[in-house]
Amino acid sequence: MIKGLGVFLMVLYAGFSFQLEGFGPGLSFGVVLVLTLASGLGAVYCLAAPEGWGPESWSQMGAPYSLDPEAMIRELEALARIVRQEGLLALESRRKDLKDPFLRHLMKKVMDGHEKSALLPLVRSQCETRFRIIELNRDFFSRFVGLVPLVGLVPTLVLLGSLLMRTGNGAAAFGLAFIPFGLMLFAQLVLEAAFGGRFESLHEEARAHFELLEEGLTCIQDGVNVELVGDRLRSKVQVSPRWADA
Repeated sequence: MIKGLGVFLMVLYAGFSFQLEGFGPGLSFGVVLVLTLASGLGAVYCLAAPEGWGPESWSQMGAPYSLDPEAMIRELEALARIVRQEGLLALESRRKDLKDPFLRHLMKKVMDGHEKSALLPLVRSQCETRFRIIELNRDFFSRFVGLVPLVGLVPTLVLLGSLLMRTGNGAAAFGLAFIPFGLMLFAQLVLEAAFGGRFESLHEEARAHFELLEEGLTCIQDGVNVELVGDRLRSKVQVSPRWADA
């Protein structure tokens, strides 16, 4: 479906590109230029998608990170305290208030009597799935951003060809021809600056998130002293332990 839409937009893009040569500076040129670049970007967006990628991949990429590491540690500490002081069944009242749906799911499994040997592989599998989604989106983003300047190159070449076939064109006319390419180069720089480093950050967030879940689950099921749980969790991420400030 998305590839078919890409082909349709590419046809529109080609048609608009060749319409540009009939316009001089003015509103009509601006409208056609906007339509040209918009259809070209839409076509590239659809056609650059790697196998297995879909628009929903964007929302799946950062799905579980509703809590920062310190907030997640406090939640896991609270769960460990409840289990140690009141028993597993007391988890139910606290479990419903957890913001992380996967943590809620894990605590339900713990209450149902599942051992950590069965639950830890589930955590690791979820982590690997999250990594694959992030890498899939990184691949798509690299392809898309790499093709953005080409969206402006085609109409620029069309305009330059038209100008070279006519005589009496001034420098302003040739400058006009480079507007599409210049705009798309600028768009590429903006996209790289705004989102280029986001994938590495998401990868690190995913790693920290699932390491905390794995260590927290281990502490809860092993009955680790509550005072030690927080320090063990903080050793997994870049969060200063409480005793460091003492």
